[in-house]
Parts: sequence; structure tokens; C-alpha cells
Amino acid sequence: MPLENNVSNKKLVQYIKDTLKKGFSKADIENALLQRGYTEDTIRQAFLQVNSRNTNFTKTNKAVKNKQYKPPNKKANKSVKTNIPNKKYGLPIAAFILSLIPVFSLIGLILGIVSLVKIKKNPALKGKGFAIAAIVISSLGLIFTALVFGLGLSFVRNVFGPSLQEPHMLDIGKQTLIENPPTQDKPFTLSKAELFLMLGEELTINAGFYNKFNESVESSLDIHSCYTKGKDTTDQISFTTTQSKEVAANDTVAFPAIITASKTASSAIHACTLVITAKPIGSQNEEEKFYQDILITIKSNISE
Repeated sequence: MPLENNVSNKKLVQYIKDTLKKGFSKADIENALLQRGYTEDTIRQAFLQVNSRNTNFTKTNKAVKNKQYKPPNKKANKSVKTNIPNKKYGLPIAAFILSLIPVFSLIGLILGIVSLVKIKKNPALKGKGFAIAAIVISSLGLIFTALVFGLGLSFVRNVFGPSLQEPHMLDIGKQTLIENPPTQDKPFTLSKAELFLMLGEELTINAGFYNKFNESVESSLDIHSCYTKGKDTTDQISFTTTQSKEVAANDTVAFPAIITASKTASSAIHACTLVITAKPIGSQNEEEKFYQDILITIKSNISE
């Protein structure tokens, strides 16, 4: 054990403390110090100082420990918590009322969220249950409204879709949609045999075509010619219809068409001819044309 002979009493006490911490016994330390020339009285006084400091340190730690870890008074805490005043908060109630009205569901949802956030920040505010109920009811109301709107829109499109679209955008129609259904004996028919138009006015007609062939055909509708008193007036009448359509054997198709009288057309009766061209698909057979006449009377004013 290292120790200088001229170590002071203070250093001797520190030496004894350090040596004890290293695991040496009191007897070993005393023998070592006697060999170094320390008297028994000096050694005993040093050990007394070491024991005295350890005793004081232990008492101080116990006092501090008892003071710091004093168990809290639960009854006192409860009384303090009970004394916190509960404030009335009207926003959750307003949100709940609005959530019950479908048209105000979105407003009820927003107010419910705002009120719930404020209540969480300030527990003294009342109305947490109303805020949660408003959020739940408003969310369900919005989902229900969206479903009803979607189903309603789908219903309107299915029922009124064909009449709401532009005629030239209509798809192929079956025989049940054709006012004058075509047959095998009469494969080309028109919904109207005569039209009355003012200058610049347009009307819609439906042409029906029945594929009497034993193979599918590519069919198209067009205006062939228009005449008034021997004069070609095809350029005075515009014609718009759907694109060509594939028609299966022994099947029927409808062609919606818009006929428009130009603003410079002659005020007269125009004898026009419409044509449907049927071209076989996947065979070398020649195309076949079907004709149908229609009278288009154009007037410049109603009194004519």
C-alpha cells in the first residue's frame, strides 16, 4: 500500500477511506500504518474521523431522502381537482344540432372537430360528448348524402340519358327505340316522312335499319340528294348523324340524325333522299344501298 511518511492527518484519513474502498480490512490497514511509523493513537484517531464522517453522511442522506420522497396526500389532490370549475361550452351543442340536419352536416362536422380540440386543451370545458356525437353523426350524414346523390345521378342517366345527350352522340338503338321499326321486307325506315323547318332551325329524326343478311355489316346513314323544282338543293340542308355501326345478322339498329335548314335556304318543299350503306364485314360481297324519301318543307316565316 503506497503511503508517504510525511502525510498529514487529513491525508491519513483520506488514505484510510480509499484503502477501505479497495477492500482491505481495518487490521491490514493498521499493520501497514504501524510499519510506516504511525503510532497507535494516531491511527485510532484517524479511524474515528473516518467513522464519524460516514455516520454524518448516512444521517444526512436519510434526512434528505425522507424529505424528498414524502408520499403525496391523495385526499388533498382530489380536493384540488374537484375544485376546478366546469365551464359551459355552447359550441359542441350547436355542432350536435347542425349534425342532425343533413344540409348542415359539413358545418356540424367542422364545429364538432373544433370544439373537441378546445375541450382537450381545456378540460374544464363541458360538452365533449356532444362534440363526439356531432362528428360521428355528421360523418354518417355526409356519407349517406353522397350515396343518395350518386344513386340519383345514376338513375337519371339511365332513364333520361338518351334524351339528354346530343343526337349525334347517341349510341346504337334497338328496335324498341325506333318509332317505325324496320323489317326484313322493309329494312330501311324513318320516324317521320315529312319535316317542317324554319330558316336556321334543326329537327331530329330516327332512321331504322334491319340487317337481313346472314353476316354482319358495317352500316352508315347519309343524305343522298335534295331537289326543289328540278334544282339540286343538297347544299341548303345539313345532315348530322352517328358514325358507321356494325350490325349483326338479323339485328336492328337506329340512327339518330339532325337535319338543319341553312339560313339561306329556299323557302320551298325539298324532296330529299336518305341512304343507308351496308358493307359486309369479312367477306368479298359487295356493299348494298337502301334508300328512303323524305319531304322537308322550309319556311322563312310562320305566316307562310
